[in-house]
Amino acid sequence: MSENNYKNGRKVEPGIWENLKEDGTHDGTYSVRISRRFKVDSVRTSHQLFFRRRRIASLSLARKEKRKLEDKMASKALKLTQGDKSWKDARDQFQKYLEARLEDKSIAYSTYDNMTKTLEKHTVQWDRRMLSWFNIEVFETYLNHADLKKDISITTRKNILKFIRQVFKRQIAIGAINHNPTNGVHVRKAMHEIDHIEADKEPVVMSKEDFYKVLDYAKVHFPDWAEVYAVGFWSGLRSGELYSLK
Repeated sequence: MSENNYKNGRKVEPGIWENLKEDGTHDGTYSVRISRRFKVDSVRTSHQLFFRRRRIASLSLARKEKRKLEDKMASKALKLTQGDKSWKDARDQFQKYLEARLEDKSIAYSTYDNMTKTLEKHTVQWDRRMLSWFNIEVFETYLNHADLKKDISITTRKNILKFIRQVFKRQIAIGAINHNPTNGVHVRKAMHEIDHIEADKEPVVMSKEDFYKVLDYAKVHFPDWAEVYAVGFWSGLRSGELYSLK
């Protein structure tokens, strides 16, 4: 077979063939075929990628399709040469990152414990999934599932999403991926969390009488905190602002 022919096709230019009729004349359509072999590692020395599109109506469309396939091949090749990573591997890497931050005291143990346990509890079902598999639909389907919404508040579900997002952000930081699939994910309220009547009410504010009851109780049971409560109530300072006072 001539190098310019491929089965029932005739090569027009690299990667593009004319489709031929039985009598050898051009039938008016084109095919695109591209293949390359890539080195992967020392064990699996190489891997071949092959992409093909048939029955393309014109040469200009065939050229456009060829460019698309070349982009697709480049993306696949990147995953082969750099390696796609499982969710478990990414989560384990993130845990080691948190352990380092815990060691240098840039995060509290409670933060570390909350993030690692939440991620393990709510994402173990994805452990064998590769990072390239994830998209917005995966997270929205899980976080807005009726059973999860029934048992877990929207605040907690948003925290789950926040922790998942941090795992992907870490992968971006180390150059393993260039896109965070959690971007644009919307966590919806459960029906029992939507209370239009309550939403129209004025917020409830503690009265002086109620505060004095709390303060009297604190003086007996939490004497070290009684003055903190008093300063907070009378000044309106938030917890972080109270903590920063000297």
